[in-house]
Amino acid sequence: KKLKYLNLISNDLTELPRSFYEIPRLENLYLGNNEKLKISDSIYEMKNLIRLSLSATSYDRVSPDIKNLKKLKWLSISSTKVERLPEEICDLKDLEALFIGYTKIRILPARFEELKKLKKLGLEELEIGVTIENDIRNTFPDAEIEF
Repeated sequence: KKLKYLNLISNDLTELPRSFYEIPRLENLYLGNNEKLKISDSIYEMKNLIRLSLSATSYDRVSPDIKNLKKLKWLSISSTKVERLPEEICDLKDLEALFIGYTKIRILPARFEELKKLKKLGLEELEIGVTIENDIRNTFPDAEIEF
């Protein structure tokens, strides 16, 4: 009940039990490098998450329910099969770091500039175009951005 930090990186996990998503105080969850891990939409019920890593998992869709993770400051979905970000990701007003490199994302949400607190942005190997890259640099001049 008091667990706040959980690192399960590189454990060859394939799925997590339903009870896993009910850890009430969990703030930091690292599930990266579990390439066969299926992520349930129940993850969006973990409302105390501040840091979430789903990199290099079989994660393939960011649900509009991402908006429920209002405390989220750090999100990594790099090296996943995600193809798009829902507009609702822009409701995460405290988001400071977002890593979406090495995904199939080609277009950023129209309200992306609303993520005013972004300080780190990982966009490696995305085919978003030079114009968008320049717009991002102008929108987030103080952010550390990797293209």
